[in-house]
Amino acid sequence: MNDAEFLKKLKEFDPDMADRWQKATGGKLASRIDGKKLEAILGPTFATGKITAKQAHAIDFLFVWSWMHFTKEAKAILWQGIEDAYILDYFFAGSKAQLASNSQLKDFNGAIGGSAGVIDFTSPPKDGTGLTYSADQYLAIKQLVSESKITVFEVDAAFLHAKAGFYRSDIDRLILYTGAWPVLRQFTTVHEVTHAIQDWNDVVANHEFCEADAYIAAAAAALAVDRSTFDAMKEYPAQQKAAELVVARKAVPGNPDWIKAYAAVVKAVKADPIYSPVIGTKLKTKGDGEKGKDEKQILADTMRKMKKAGP
Repeated sequence: MNDAEFLKKLKEFDPDMADRWQKATGGKLASRIDGKKLEAILGPTFATGKITAKQAHAIDFLFVWSWMHFTKEAKAILWQGIEDAYILDYFFAGSKAQLASNSQLKDFNGAIGGSAGVIDFTSPPKDGTGLTYSADQYLAIKQLVSESKITVFEVDAAFLHAKAGFYRSDIDRLILYTGAWPVLRQFTTVHEVTHAIQDWNDVVANHEFCEADAYIAAAAAALAVDRSTFDAMKEYPAQQKAAELVVARKAVPGNPDWIKAYAAVVKAVKADPIYSPVIGTKLKTKGDGEKGKDEKQILADTMRKMKKAGP
């Protein structure tokens, strides 16, 4: 792609960003981009607190075609800026679309319904969350979504940093980001619903244990389909042994193989740079803006009502 073609395409995504890029680089793709130039190009976009889908795709396009000319400092600034944009809801503000009707939630509900029966395991009480995950909890979260007690949104962030989903316990909101291939999106749903289960059980545990539980749940659901499905969505090789034990109904604290397999997934999470800022810190789900709502009791009541109602 030559300079003119790049500028034309960038303008299709965001004319203002394209103009700033042209001014900062002289319209040359081969121009070195340091922190100062990056701030000139992207600073005004991030400063609005709202990044639209087109702007997200513009950022992706800019980096894909010029990353080799970014300085180390510029790469670090952009990486942190994108992470902050996710956390601060900039992408959410720019392209949120709530999934509320049965048709809109078809894939979401299908992912839960197709996986719930497979997931049955207890996270180790020591060096784990100690929480037991079962089909009725996943189906209860599905019911809470249908009652709008948990909201689900789709957001287009250009699949930046390959982020596929995010659950916020303080406002009971689950986001599915567009751009992930179908099998990843399906099991990202299971992963994020696992975090919702942790929230509605008032779990207080280290982030690495909460993430390990979610990665194992999604992996077990995928492995239950077939090995190729698991291979298509796995994040860490360590998920395989843990998932096999879940599918075999052997994922219980008294099984030393389970404790070992679980610890291996925790180790993989700890080694992932994405989680380095939160490793060793507690994920606190109770009291975060819940205004006195007893979520644990609501979840229990929902499961009890569903069991009483039957199939």
